[in-house]
Amino acid sequence: AVENGQLSASWPAGSPGQTYQIQLAYDAKFTELETDQTLAEPGFSFAPIKGRIRYLRVRTIEPDGYEGPWGTVQKVMPIPDYTPLTILGAAVLLLLL
Repeated sequence: AVENGQLSASWPAGSPGQTYQIQLAYDAKFTELETDQTLAEPGFSFAPIKGRIRYLRVRTIEPDGYEGPWGTVQKVMPIPDYTPLTILGAAVLLLLL
């Protein structure tokens, strides 16, 4: 989801006391991490970027420290770059005037 210019990921809340480890990476194998955080709430917001696909995954951590398996990897598509279309549109508009 997009909220206030930020991308927002959320997932169902776990049991009381659980936390969530979230990783955002530039590669599907998660070797080039952008973010690796532990969160108390089942949601995460991050800035969109142009031109690079990113990958997101989440897992729960039990109060005793046990780390559950990673959830399904989500592909985060880059925001579109409308610059070429804007330039083309302006050029066409100038020609029509």
